[in-house]
Amino acid sequence: SIPLLLNVWCVRINLALHILIKLELLLGYALSAVAKQDLSWILKRSIK
Repeated sequence: SIPLLLNVWCVRINLALHILIKLELLLGYALSAVAKQDLSWILKRSIK
């Protein structure tokens, strides 16, 4: 039963890593989008 328990933990860890990676990607997209908006806003302000 020990190998089965290890297998369950491996699956859980893999799932957790998968979710973390997806969250990190989403966060990266959000941050880059915000950064781009800020840059365009700064450029517009400096042009005026």
